[in-house]
Amino acid sequence: MFIRAAILAAFGLATAASAGDFGPLMNAARSTWPDRTRLSVVANYRRSAGEIQALAEAAGEGCTIVVLDVGDGATDYARVLYNETRRIRPDYLVLLRDDPCYPEGVMDSTVIVRRLVQAGIPCLGTTPAAIRQGATFAVGPETGNEILVNPEARGTINVTLPQGRSASLRAARIVMMAMK
Repeated sequence: MFIRAAILAAFGLATAASAGDFGPLMNAARSTWPDRTRLSVVANYRRSAGEIQALAEAAGEGCTIVVLDVGDGATDYARVLYNETRRIRPDYLVLLRDDPCYPEGVMDSTVIVRRLVQAGIPCLGTTPAAIRQGATFAVGPETGNEILVNPEARGTINVTLPQGRSASLRAARIVMMAMK
């Protein structure tokens, strides 16, 4: 996944994520946890701004997305986990498919996902790779917009998609947070 995104970006062929890519995911999240409006993303903001904006549009007004900007720096799991569990304290974390630092499907994000889930912070994604990493559920274009639920989470959450599309036209508020 990471290699594909890097090759497409190198040739200028990468397509920016659209709000529609995150629409089914955010519908499922709102159906599952209607009172949870604070989500987090661990990403290189400069290189993933389009994907984060698409997530904000899908999340809609009333949600806050806290971006833990890891820049291009080396992986420091302890700092990421500290920031997520102590400083940010999100209701859930959303994985970005094409982020260069912590995309869905790579070991670095797997370590983060598994430890956050153990700490009680659900992680969501848009591809089957997110489920293999330990995410609570995933839904998006690569899943055929079908909800994939982590077998280990079955029985602990009830995920249903609402009928119809989200009518929200306003984007969620994005808050930047640098690594400490």
